[in-house]
Formats: sequence, structure tokens, C-alpha cells
Amino acid sequence: MKIQNVCCCCGRTIENSFVYCPWCGKEVMASKPETKEKPLYEYIECIADDVREQRIFKIEYSLNQLENDLSKMLEECRQ
Repeated sequence: MKIQNVCCCCGRTIENSFVYCPWCGKEVMASKPETKEKPLYEYIECIADDVREQRIFKIEYSLNQLENDLSKMLEECRQ
């Protein structure tokens, strides 16, 4: 059985041999985080930032699709 860690940022299970999380790219901590070094709210903040970033990328993608569709419609109207 392989030894596994849990990423402190995204919470996903990763192999112990990884130095960085393959999903979020954060550096893997060698031991359990101590609450004195990094409070729990910082970990929650990290997760919230990732979720916010994903939402922004989805909105940006949707806006680009809409812009492309509008451009096609305008080209058809001009012809």
C-alpha cells in the first residue's frame, strides 16, 4: 500500500512522493500543519480563492463564446 498525503489547499489525496500537488500546484507539506503556523481560515481562504478563480474562468469562457456567436451573426447579416 502506498503512503499518501492530503493536499492542504485542495484537500485531494496525493502520493507521498509528490513535492507539489498535481491538481492545484501547491507545495505539499511534509507533516501535518500546525495551527500556530497557519490558521485554519488561511486554508479555507485558499480553497475559496481556487473556487472563485474557476468561476471567473467559466464566465470568461462563456463571454468569449457569446462574442463569437454575435460576430458570426453580424457577418451573416452583412452578406
